[in-house]
Amino acid sequence: MQMNNREKRISKFMTKLNEGKYQEAEAFCPDSAQDELRDCFVKIAAETKNISIYSFVRYMYEKTAEREWLLTAISVARRGLTWLRGGAFVALFHCRQLLETEPENQSVTALMEELQSIEQPPCKRVKDKDFFSSLIQGDYETAAQICVDRDLRSKLVGMVYDTDNLCVYSFARYMYEKTGEMKWLCTTEIIAEIDMCWMEGGYSVALFHARQALEQEQTYMHYKHLLDYWMIPEKLVDDEEALEIASVVIRTEPHNDLALRVFKRNDRSFPDLQSAGDSVPEELLAEIVQGKFKRARAFFMDMEEQKRYDMLLKMACDTRHRTISLFVHDLMSVYQENVLRNHNMAAGSNTERLRVPDRAIDLLCGGHRYDEAFFDLVAKILQEEPVNLSALWIMQQNKRILPDIVIREPDVSEALLREINRGNYHKAAEYLMDFDEEEQNDILVRLQYQVKNGSIFVFLKYLYEETGDPRWDEPGRVVGAIFSAQRASGVHNCKVNQPELPEYEIRVVDRRRKKHPDFIIFGEDMNKEKVDYVDLLLIQKEKSSKYVEFCTADQRFRKRITMEATMEEARYHSFILVNRGQAVNLRHVKSVAGDQMMLDDEKSVFVSAQRLPEVRSCLERYWCSEANKKKKMR
Repeated sequence: MQMNNREKRISKFMTKLNEGKYQEAEAFCPDSAQDELRDCFVKIAAETKNISIYSFVRYMYEKTAEREWLLTAISVARRGLTWLRGGAFVALFHCRQLLETEPENQSVTALMEELQSIEQPPCKRVKDKDFFSSLIQGDYETAAQICVDRDLRSKLVGMVYDTDNLCVYSFARYMYEKTGEMKWLCTTEIIAEIDMCWMEGGYSVALFHARQALEQEQTYMHYKHLLDYWMIPEKLVDDEEALEIASVVIRTEPHNDLALRVFKRNDRSFPDLQSAGDSVPEELLAEIVQGKFKRARAFFMDMEEQKRYDMLLKMACDTRHRTISLFVHDLMSVYQENVLRNHNMAAGSNTERLRVPDRAIDLLCGGHRYDEAFFDLVAKILQEEPVNLSALWIMQQNKRILPDIVIREPDVSEALLREINRGNYHKAAEYLMDFDEEEQNDILVRLQYQVKNGSIFVFLKYLYEETGDPRWDEPGRVVGAIFSAQRASGVHNCKVNQPELPEYEIRVVDRRRKKHPDFIIFGEDMNKEKVDYVDLLLIQKEKSSKYVEFCTADQRFRKRITMEATMEEARYHSFILVNRGQAVNLRHVKSVAGDQMMLDDEKSVFVSAQRLPEVRSCLERYWCSEANKKKKMR
């Protein structure tokens, strides 16, 4: 169905409002008689539930100071914003404005009395209740005095969300009209952008105020802020305007990733960017382009933070080579590994992040685009440096097959692998002792590329936990990363010969080093009781209970703790989860038949279908281990 001229005019009018271009919207403003004009705006506001209608009407009154626009603002606030709490109170403020020029207007006086009789909304979250009460009553002069005396401007942000009341935005706009200060215009924009974003047209109102700020001050920050409205899903700033804004922003801040993204998404070439940083030595740059990161990594790590930031950015601006992007991510990865190692923190915990322009460099050098040429480049880097964690992570996440790495020491590698597969970890370690630390790491890493299974990782984990020597920790993480990438790509050998120390028993080594005690304490003060983990048969927790129950053959103990926290410790003592709420001690399992597990006290425990294969596997390894121990004792 085709639209008539009036509908087309209103459609164009709403489009300009959504773009925050109120001056252009004036040309498409509904052309009606005075009374019909008010009804038209009220109807549009009620049907669209768009807050920008009220914002535009108020803008027209601020611009023209005409009585009809003030009456329209009253009508829109009172009848068009019925879906929003606070519309009537905003109308009350405009009635006060009209009475200042027409004190004897009886109809406006009657309307004020009607609006004042409306029950005031609760304001439990607002501490300055007298201030909020003045807003609701439309007495903005009193509210302004309280606001200035108590410096409440910063507290206005968030008050719309807390009170769900439009009068806070209306007051901030009134303060800007009264003072003309930029700080009040910024406050008005922030309130619209943050607190009113859930309203239809909230972002459009914020964009209008952002354009007002840019008209007053042609600063880089105001241009930069306009790009935020290009990024939001509504995309209120179109591509053509965004390109113009990005061109201004990028002259001042060449590494602004949002401005660079505008050029990238519109398939436009980047302008010539000039960075103030020093140039990288040519020899070092050549090595980075070839994928040799080792020497360059040390060069940048020892550099002062700002100098490193500027130099990396200049290198990306000058060369635009994709290897630069990989090098920056490798630099970040190694830096985080060093922080973890120095602070003895667990992997994955919050650590200090290296300050580098990584997003900007990704856009400049194409590091964000994963195509075949990019993966070939990553494979080339792995051939130069097989232990590159950043490159391994990329291959793992994208399930790419790792390149073939040549083994330099086949004789030692074959003998080492033979002993690892037999479970002779101590003898395997003796083979490595004839080499220095760097050669050891090289042998283990290249061996992992060849065998494609988890045996090397288990061996290194055993060495680290048995000896406590930190030199086995780093190759363990690298080998684990290689195996994860091999497993993700589907190129791995799942058959791993079980060593004499099964994987779950490796955890016992930590206990020997007194990280995990062999007992658990129940009760408090004088009623404390110590129970050995060996004596516990079962740990269980009911779904609705806040307590975990620890069961021995003849006693039960309760502790207020989560099942997850309990298993963090219990897993080091041969406990394994058999279903969502129960864990059993492998020492006390007699048999498993179907989905039922029989314990020493003849109690049967249900094993979930999801966990049954893992439970059977662990139980078999445990029984084999116990049998081997008995043979050695004989």
